[in-house]
Order: sequence, then structure tokens, then C-alpha cells
Amino acid sequence: MEEMTAVLAEILQECERKGMTLPFVMVAASRNGSVLAVRVPGGGRDGELLAEHSEEGMFDMPITCVVLDKTGEAVRITIQAEEVTYH
Repeated sequence: MEEMTAVLAEILQECERKGMTLPFVMVAASRNGSVLAVRVPGGGRDGELLAEHSEEGMFDMPITCVVLDKTGEAVRITIQAEEVTYH
């Protein structure tokens, strides 16, 4: 799960680099039904867990993420074993 946390943190940083405006709402879901929803306020504050459900304690690849920013801009991201793709 630490590796997943690092990948999600990198995704959020990339969204900021691309000009998306905090706060963000991020949802990650996998085909096995695992889901994570987080509100990211920015300003150095920790994210707020909105919802979480884990099947068998893990996310199954591929994982689809959606990040929504303050202005309503959204990006979809696919996480596979060794690749992160922004759509």
C-alpha cells in the first residue's frame, strides 16, 4: 500500500504542475471493487479520507483515478503495473 500511496501522491503533484487548482477530490477504483476517495485541500494540510473500501486488502490492476479540481476541471488516469497514463 505504501507504493500505491507514493503513486497517488505523484499523480496529485502532476495535476498541480499541469495547472489544476486546489482543492482536489480524487477517486481511485479498481476492477475488483476497491475504492478510495480523498479530498486534498492543499496548503500543506493532510488529505481528508472521504470513502474507502478494500477487497482482500488490495487494489487490483489496472486502477482508474479521476482528479477533479476547484474549477471543475477533471483528468482521468490509468495506473498499470509499470505505467501511469493521463487521458
